[in-house]
Amino acid sequence: MRRLFEQFREIVRECGPATIYAQKTRIVFQGSVRFAGTVPRKQWLDVALWLTRRHDHPALRKIEFIPPSAFSHHLRIRSPAAFDAAFKQLVRDAYAIGQRAHLV
Repeated sequence: MRRLFEQFREIVRECGPATIYAQKTRIVFQGSVRFAGTVPRKQWLDVALWLTRRHDHPALRKIEFIPPSAFSHHLRIRSPAAFDAAFKQLVRDAYAIGQRAHLV
């Protein structure tokens, strides 16, 4: 699933600069704050995105509400086809949050 991770990383890079941290159980992407995380698996890539409202996507597994106004979207990416225009928009929205653009 390295190929899927590299494609995801490229989608983030298209948004702008981000720091990537490899942690024990995941890889996180950070601007001013963390906005995305991934967990590579043998058959898929789990992706979590921090967003300020609920969204829908075919790869969506669950949404967690984080008070007072955040939503963690958990997506399971099984093929490059999941990186569609809607997914890329979710990443751009999460990236903006990581840059704290939602506070301006």
